[in-house]
Amino acid sequence: MAASYLVQTRNGVYCARFVVPLAFRGSSKSAGREIRVSTLTKDPRDAAARARLLRVLYESLLHQGGVFCRESISTYFQSIMAQFKAPPPGTPKFGMEYDFATGKVKFEDVKPGEEATVMSMLEDMQNRLPLPAAQIAVSPPAPPATAAIAPARTDGLSEDARLPIATMVDEYLESQEGRALRDEIGPKNVSQRATRLRLFTSYFEGKAIGDITPNDIKTYMDDIAFYPTSRDVIGIAPGRSVREVIKLSKANKLRRDDGKPYDTLSEATVKGYMLALANFIGFCDLKLAVLDRTASRMKSIVDSAPKGERNPKEPFTDGELTSVFSCRYFWQPAYNLPHQYWTPVIGLFTGARLSEICQLTTGDIKEYEPGAWQISFNDDEDGEDDEDGSRRKSNKRLKNKSSRRVMPVHPQLVELGFIDFWKKRKKEGNVNLLGVKAAKKDGYGKVPGDFFRNTLLREYVGINSDTKVFHSFRYTFITRLRQAIIDNAGTRVEENIENYPEGLVLRQMVGHSIASGFTRSTGKSDVHINTYMGEVSMEARVRLLNRLDMTRFPIAKYKDVKPGQRIRYNPEPKSASQSGKEDFGIDGGVLGGLL
Repeated sequence: MAASYLVQTRNGVYCARFVVPLAFRGSSKSAGREIRVSTLTKDPRDAAARARLLRVLYESLLHQGGVFCRESISTYFQSIMAQFKAPPPGTPKFGMEYDFATGKVKFEDVKPGEEATVMSMLEDMQNRLPLPAAQIAVSPPAPPATAAIAPARTDGLSEDARLPIATMVDEYLESQEGRALRDEIGPKNVSQRATRLRLFTSYFEGKAIGDITPNDIKTYMDDIAFYPTSRDVIGIAPGRSVREVIKLSKANKLRRDDGKPYDTLSEATVKGYMLALANFIGFCDLKLAVLDRTASRMKSIVDSAPKGERNPKEPFTDGELTSVFSCRYFWQPAYNLPHQYWTPVIGLFTGARLSEICQLTTGDIKEYEPGAWQISFNDDEDGEDDEDGSRRKSNKRLKNKSSRRVMPVHPQLVELGFIDFWKKRKKEGNVNLLGVKAAKKDGYGKVPGDFFRNTLLREYVGINSDTKVFHSFRYTFITRLRQAIIDNAGTRVEENIENYPEGLVLRQMVGHSIASGFTRSTGKSDVHINTYMGEVSMEARVRLLNRLDMTRFPIAKYKDVKPGQRIRYNPEPKSASQSGKEDFGIDGGVLGGLL
């Protein structure tokens, strides 16, 4: 028997839904998975009665065999329903079942006094199906059910499926904020997902989440590739909807004042938007608010999105490192905040991520033996656990479990004044080592990152390549130690770095998983390594770190920043050969003392 259901539309009218068996679907686009026909009534009992009549007709079509054309059958059924705009005498209010094996029709739930209705129904059926009246069996009505509760929806979805997409997105983001409070995800993840879902909400404005189909998702993915980037969308076609802006972009009618077209979302950005959408659809699926086929096909749709080429990050060259650290900014010096000097210097000698450096506290630096110092990258509040050994609540964030690590302080970092700086900060009672305050959504690295990229690197030094950013220090650290390991092994063959034991030491120092180093080629996790591989010794880390030689680069020693200090950076002065005079420079603090 074909499965049939009643589905109530948003205006209250019931539709009969019939699933097309796989053998009857064919391969053409017109052969769909199901057929829906409006019963033209808001009365659930009338709708059920009309659906039963359609079901008998549908079963007869199945019995005849052949491949279905969904549009033709829907038109045929709808013409039948058009005859019953007002419930005529004879419309059944009872159950009816036809058995093609025996050729019998059985009526159920026939109440006293409805026999004439049954006979009228039989006459109507005889006009449509070649069934003899003698094959009809009438059963007494079933006892009334006590406290019968009709399901909210009969298509397998919950009441949440009727909610507007914007409402479901708000509910989803609220759940993500709860996850952020439980430290399951970072606060930045919540704001990023909100931004990426805002476009989805606007694109399907006014549509219920339960009405979204896989085809809707695919069309959305294809369309947003024509949407202007966030920095360009402001002021473009004011008052127009997202779909109208996309339509103009497709027609190449969105242009700047100089006649050039606006930038649109890159393939990598579209991929990110679709990944955020997949996460949201998964949330809706758990609440039974989206169609099964939408949730099940979401992964294949996202996988079909072009991956795009993200701007690869590259290590700094010798020449670029010389340009950065010989910059007059460090030698004048012109930094007014500790992080403006220390973030690039610490990044060079540790390979740590920017956020890991900026959230360091004075409790994260320790002397593990006389004259030997270590840095702890952790998510503790002050670098210390509570007395009972439990982790303190923290505003600090790490990328993953492997990021929690301890590494020695490089000797050259000590020579540049790092330990003296730490002692002074700790004596003054400061908690954050570099005096950085965490941004509400972007964590500790937002302000220092903007300064390094936009001001120091781009403006002062003049390195403008998109592949050179603060993370390039991490690439530099790993690349140079990797080569040192290979050179020390007596070969320059570019083999897998994990083939050398010191390669595993390097992975642990920079916060990468040791297990993935062993099992990367197999694509599987090694239970033995995950369970029993412990921390490598500090001696092994010191031995490897000492192979990092940065003495060739002119790095100025740190000078204390005075409270409230505001020194203006003076670019490189003209050389004596250009001006005919010797260069003259004076520190702002010295000048103040003279005055």
